[in-house]
Amino acid sequence: KSQLAQELGLPPRQVAIWYQNKRARWKSQSLEVDYKALQQRLDNAMSDNERLKLEVERLKEELNKAQEMLLAFNTTTNNYSSISSSCDEVGSSCLQLHTQSKHHLDKELYACLIGDEGHFGHNFFASSMS
Repeated sequence: KSQLAQELGLPPRQVAIWYQNKRARWKSQSLEVDYKALQQRLDNAMSDNERLKLEVERLKEELNKAQEMLLAFNTTTNNYSSISSSCDEVGSSCLQLHTQSKHHLDKELYACLIGDEGHFGHNFFASSMS
């Protein structure tokens, strides 16, 4: 610092202040860069959080639908014995109608759980089964 002060013809105190200001500017710029990086990470985390909240809501809706279908399936299965006894009197067409109805419920439940791809273009169950 003193050599530079002599070469420039400035008082050493002025050169020391110049270096001090330069360090302060560098530190301020460094903090600003760090702040921008942290702000970007926060924005990304908040965006991911919002996306995940929407995904949770969608999955809850799918779960509720699957539970309702399962309940309907179980109710239909429990009613099978009463339908079966009345089918003995009416004939095989009643049993065929019941079988078609049960098959339709099976297909709907399967489509709900496996057949539909998720919001983001992949089947969540496929990755867990591999």
